[in-house]
Amino acid sequence: MKIINPLYDIAFKYLMQEERFARKVLSVILDSEVVSVSLNQQEAVYEDKSKLLRIFRLDFKAIIRDSSGKTSTVLIELQKSRFPTDIERFRNYLGMNYI
Repeated sequence: MKIINPLYDIAFKYLMQEERFARKVLSVILDSEVVSVSLNQQEAVYEDKSKLLRIFRLDFKAIIRDSSGKTSTVLIELQKSRFPTDIERFRNYLGMNYI
């Protein structure tokens, strides 16, 4: 039996394309029940070699149900990077260049 390592972008994308898996992961992150989820076609890999930065991004549309039973449609951008500091550096990069 072979097990996929979700640390690799292609494996992570493959797992997140499985609706049951994506619903579970997003439910844990959002602390709300995800009723349905669809992976939008937009995906991006941001690389900045001068800063050794690489972030993989997926976009989702989801219907979530909160604790009171109210449902909402939300757009979710999920970013995955190898190190926690990569996300911080990416936010700083966006802030310096686009604000």
